[in-house]
Amino acid sequence: MKTIVCKLFVLLMVMGALGVVDARAQLGGAQVRFTVSSSFVAGDTSFPAGTYSITQEHQDDAQMLLITDDSNTHSAVILGEFIDSELPHKKTEVIFNKYGNTVVLKQIWLLGQTTGYVVPRSYREKEASKNGNPTKQSVEATSK
Repeated sequence: MKTIVCKLFVLLMVMGALGVVDARAQLGGAQVRFTVSSSFVAGDTSFPAGTYSITQEHQDDAQMLLITDDSNTHSAVILGEFIDSELPHKKTEVIFNKYGNTVVLKQIWLLGQTTGYVVPRSYREKEASKNGNPTKQSVEATSK
């Protein structure tokens, strides 16, 4: 009886560890590239219009995301919390909330994934939300 209980315990531990690995592998080594025609805010950092890449900052922390422009003149590390959808995403995209003239990075999705990232509400977004409800803007992206 003890042997069965021990095997079940080990099996549950392995399954739990695999679940964590699957969630953390969201971007894995992938790089999400997108181009925006207006300035935007990610976390509390402002970025000018341009082409950007998002990658995981550290392999062992899938929620720390690095945003960098093509010329490496603008970059920041932001927190991305996991978000789930019921169906796999039909395209790789970056979603923004627009409050008046302020555009805020909100979500990152990869083609075929049911788990993406949502950027938590920052001070800059709270201030921007005083201008009313946001409108969503989606920008198609690519991943390598």
